[in-house]
Order: sequence, then C-alpha cells, then structure tokens
Amino acid sequence: MTKKSHAVGDRQFIGLERIKPSPYQPRTYFDADKLAELAASMKSSTQLTDCLVRVSPGYRGAGTPESFELIGGERRWRAAKTAGIRGVWCRVIEADNQLAQRLATFDNLDRENLTEVEKLWAFRKLIDRGACTQKELAAELKLTPAALSNRLRILTVPAEWLDRISQETYGLSTTHLRSLVPWIKRENVLAMVWADLQAEASKHGSDWKCTVAEFAGIVLYAVKKLSRPLKDGEHIVRLPGVKVHGDVDVALTPAQRCDNELDCVSVKLDPDGGKEKRAFNVELWETFQLESEQAQRAESKPSPAKKSEVAEERRDEFQRKLYRWKLTQLQRMIVERFESVSGPIDQQNVPFPEIVQLHLLWFACHGDSRQTNARSEDLADPVSEAGGRAIRHGGQIFNPVSVFETLDTIAAGREHRNKVFRAVGLCLANWWSADFEGPRRGVTPAAIEWAAGQFGFDVCSPWRLTRDFLSLYSVAGLKTLADEWAHAFDAKTAGKESMINELLDWCDEKPAPQSLAKLKAMEL
Repeated sequence: MTKKSHAVGDRQFIGLERIKPSPYQPRTYFDADKLAELAASMKSSTQLTDCLVRVSPGYRGAGTPESFELIGGERRWRAAKTAGIRGVWCRVIEADNQLAQRLATFDNLDRENLTEVEKLWAFRKLIDRGACTQKELAAELKLTPAALSNRLRILTVPAEWLDRISQETYGLSTTHLRSLVPWIKRENVLAMVWADLQAEASKHGSDWKCTVAEFAGIVLYAVKKLSRPLKDGEHIVRLPGVKVHGDVDVALTPAQRCDNELDCVSVKLDPDGGKEKRAFNVELWETFQLESEQAQRAESKPSPAKKSEVAEERRDEFQRKLYRWKLTQLQRMIVERFESVSGPIDQQNVPFPEIVQLHLLWFACHGDSRQTNARSEDLADPVSEAGGRAIRHGGQIFNPVSVFETLDTIAAGREHRNKVFRAVGLCLANWWSADFEGPRRGVTPAAIEWAAGQFGFDVCSPWRLTRDFLSLYSVAGLKTLADEWAHAFDAKTAGKESMINELLDWCDEKPAPQSLAKLKAMEL
C-alpha cells in the first residue's frame, strides 16, 4: 500500500460552499474549543497547510458548478466556516474511492485527539470496503496480521465499553479490553465486571486508574463467581466431601453430551496453569449435584462414620459462614471508628495516635508491590495537605522505614497534628474495608481480629440481632437457637423466612448466641 496521489492542478483557493466533507472521515468527534482556537488562528494569519480534495464523484463536467470532496483537512475546513472565511487553500488530486479512503485514514492517524477506537474503526472500514487487505494494512502499520486481528477484535465488545475507552473511564484502554473480548456474549460477566470496577473506584476515589493487570483480575474474578468448575469424564459424579453451596474447587465430572446444556467453556484462571472447564449454567450444575448426591444415597446407606464425617463438615462450613459474618461486622466497626474521629486526637477514649502508628506499620509490612504502591499514593497527599511530610525510600512511602520517618514529621508538627491523624485515619478506613479472602484480598482475618482488639470491639457486646445473622442458620439451626433463648415457635410458623421474622420480633434483646460467643479464629 502507498500514499502516492496524482496531482491534477496547482494550489487553488476554493469556496467553502463547493467543498463537502469526506464520507471516509475516521474522526467522529471534533472538539469545539480546539476548533475555535484553529478558527482564530486562521482568521489572524495565513493558512499554513493546504486541504487535500478530489473532484466530487458525482460531478458531471463542464456546464455544472464544480464541486469537491475533502480527503484531508476537515478540521481546517470546519474552522474556516467558524471564522467566517469564504474559502480555503486546497490541493486537488485524482483519487478513486479506495485511494481516497486510505488517504483520509492515514491523514488522521497521527492527528491530535483521534482516539484508539476511532483508529480501529477506520482500519475496519478500510478492510471491509476493499481499500486494502488485512495483510497489507498490517504491513503499513508495521504489525503482524495476528496482532492487527487481535486489535480489531476489540470492536466486537458492546458499544458502551467502547465509549468508556474513548472517555478513558477509570483509565480504560483497548489493551484493558483484550481480556474482556472472550466474554462479550455473556451479559452477566460484563455487568459484574462493570459493577466491580465501580466498587473499586468508590474505594480509591474518582481519579483512580485501573491497571491492565487489575482489570484482567476483575474479569477472571467475575468469570469464577458466575461459573462452576468441572472435570472431563464419562459419568456425572459428585465427589465425596465437596459442598454444593458457595465457591467450590471441584464439583462434577459430566458426560460430553451434557457440555452444551451446562454451557461449558474452557478458561485459563491461573496464568501459570492450564485451562479449566467451567459451567455457566449454574442452576443445571446444582441440579446435577443434587441428583448425583441422591443417587449415591439410594445406592448405599452411609456408615455411622460417614454420617459423623458429613455432620462435622456441615458444622465446619457453618462455623466458616459465622466467622465471615463476624469479620464483616468487625471491619464495619473499625472503618466507622476511623471515619468518625472528632475533637482533639489526644482526648479520644483510646490512644488514637499509637493505634494509627501500629496500623500503618501493619500495612507497611504486608501486601504485594501493587498494594504497597497504591497505599503509598493514598497516603502521600493527605499527609502533605495536612501539614506533614511524606518521606520516601525507593520511591515509596510505604515501607517500615518510610512510615517511621513520616510519623516523626507528624509528631513534630503540633499545629497540624489533629488534622494529619484524621487524614491518615481515613486512609486506614479505606484499607481496612478491603476483601479478607479471594484473589483481591487486602487484609487477613487475623489482622482484622487484631485491629478490632486495639479498639476493644466485640460483636457479642453490645449485641444486636439482625436478619443477615439469622439468615446464616438452617431451619434446624434456627430451632436450636430458639431453644437456647427459651422461645417456642408459633404453631403456624413454617419456613425459614417466617421463623426469622418471628425471632426478630420476639428475641431482639436476647444475649448473643453461644455459637457466636464461643467462635474462635480460623483459616478461610
């Protein structure tokens, strides 16, 4: 492919009314402010660059007004109209439709504000309209055909995602969306990814920019949450000891004929591992689980040892659910405590400065490089704005040495002491709200227990019964809870929701259940 053209005339001044815009213009947005600046420049000085035009394809020749079609320079043509200039200097060339399209595309490639999405659409149109082959275009762009093909696949994502790239929402780019392309037909995955992006932005602030690695992690997290794992095999089998509720590691071994019904897809969840087959028809997956379990029960009556093992597994699973609830409540208390500080720091009912220092040091000693970099950025601005001085070692505030030296500047500045500690407290509130399990874990269960102990928090005292707590229990568990509180259910009460409603009405001021009071820390 070449950009060679054939001049048919010298430089000409052509009236604006005789020129029409190019149908091959790749730019879809013209910044009004930039056009106004260009218009002012053209009005006060000579036009430095000629527009490139061809005779309009519909021109009938002598006897009719000659008209032209823009190939390059539409911003200058629009600016001239804004400035009230009657015409622009142009160079007229001979060009068929294919050459006109190529020239219009490459004239705009390196221009200001042409977005990556606009460039991709221009490439797509060049190929679709026969102006060049994909191989020719790849050679022109100094790319391999495969690399160009991968870039063009970005255009298959829904329009709202392309708009987010153009608007640079959360720093998104075409590179980010490569990990989203395989899931463009799964609306639930797209919706969860967008919801998680918004949640992350609410934690980090409106200026947060998502890295490519973070975005890929969010996509894989959504895929894992919305699907269930499988193993290849000839029969559907429920593996012993595997739960059907919540996240599971291995579940079914379905026959090949079930793959379509289960909506199976091979996914690479671990960068260092192979692909894993997963089912997106979660409802059918759970049905197979239940049917397999029932079939196993019908074939053989479990031994007393097996019954005991299953019962213990259920107790362990309930303990984990209860522990997750406890951690969530403690997180809420910690975050609210840091967010609600008022009055002089030294007059709090706990040694607040010492607690802030301990918590900062914990975060400085825990987390990967991405997390410590993010925390370093979070801490720098509020410390500086509040009168402290952020000390950096190796480009980061967030390592133990830097934290100690930064805290020294806070302690030294008595005038700004209260302001600094409140600002740092807000950073800590944000960090303590991070996930405590899963691929995006930012804090550990043990750390949450430790932080709550610093403030003297306990979910059992004061105790308040809530619906989300009762929802953790099975029907049998609710009956046991009612017995503990010496409450007898009404004879008409049937079903879990009715039992929960009755307990909320009658047992609101009862002490914390023994199952919670005796709960010990555990690994999740």
